[in-house]
This record gives sequence, structure tokens and C-alpha cells, in this order.
Amino acid sequence: MYISDISGKNNSKRSRTDKNKIQTDNSNSTSNFNSKGVADPVTARVSSIQHNYIKTVTSKANTHPALKTARHYAIMAAICLIIGIVYEIFSHDVISVFMIGAFIIPLVLGVLPNLCIGLRRLKTPCHTAENAYACGIITLTIGSFLKGVLDIFGTTNSLLKYYFVVGAAFIILGICLYFFQKKGSCANTAEKSFA
Repeated sequence: MYISDISGKNNSKRSRTDKNKIQTDNSNSTSNFNSKGVADPVTARVSSIQHNYIKTVTSKANTHPALKTARHYAIMAAICLIIGIVYEIFSHDVISVFMIGAFIIPLVLGVLPNLCIGLRRLKTPCHTAENAYACGIITLTIGSFLKGVLDIFGTTNSLLKYYFVVGAAFIILGICLYFFQKKGSCANTAEKSFA
């Protein structure tokens, strides 16, 4: 008795299950068969080309993470602009530059730097740098909104200056962490593919 005879039983079982898999796979995509049920090599090749094209297009659509972050900051700027306009409409003709201009902070500090990083394919900031920078932008934006509300209300608060100091400190910290991060120290999977 040969070794192939011994393993023949297992191979026949495998071949049956493989045939069943092929039949179920082919039943899902009947476009690879002609009207007689015979595999059409031209249709199968076209299907393969389409699959490769779709894979290529989706890999090209895989954008730099900084561009996605820029999109988020643009949405944040639009929301701040809408809130500022609505608040100014109901402010009884009292105008605050801080309320109307709150959208400029995420636009200038969020969208523009991330567009530069994404379009120039620079290194992706690590999570710590990105989070510190985002905290700075959010702190400055909230401080600007609060200053605008208090200006419209006609009062002041001495604690508002700390929003701007802490926000600026977070932004400086995020920038320092970005420039002094070691290569490969970031846990982003996206950094490995774009660096």
C-alpha cells in the first residue's frame, strides 16, 4: 500500500468539500458562466480586472489621516460659525468679535495645518501630539465662545484669560510633541503606511 492510497481517503473528502465550496462560490457569482453553464474565461477575466480596479480605487481613496482630521476641523468650524451667527441674531444688536470669530480658531489652527501635513504627505502626528493639539484648539474655541457670551451679556470675568493661556499651552505642547517625536514611536498604523 502506498502513501497516496492512505491519504487518498482524506484527499477525496477534501476534494469534495473544495468542490462544494467552488460550487457555492460560483452560484453566488453566476456572471462568470455563459448560458450553457460553462465557465467563460473572458467574463472571469473581466470580473478579475473589475475587482482589481475597485481595489486600486479604494486604496487611492485611502487618504492621509491628517486630511480626515482637517475635514473634522472644517465641520467644527462650520458648526461654530452657525452657532455664532444664531447667537448674534438673538443678541439684541450687541456684537462680539469673539462670538463671531470663534470659527476662525478651528479653521486656521485645525484645517490649515492638517491640510499642509496631508497634502505634503508629512509624518502623521502621534496620538499624544494630536490630542494635545486638539485640546488646545477646543480650549481656545470654548474660551472664545464664553468671552463672546459675556461680552454680549455685558459683564466680564477674570478667569477667561486662563482659557487662552491653557489653550495656547496645549497647542505649543502638541507642536513640540509633533516635531520631537521619534520615528516609529507613534502607535498609529496609518503612520507606517504614509511615512
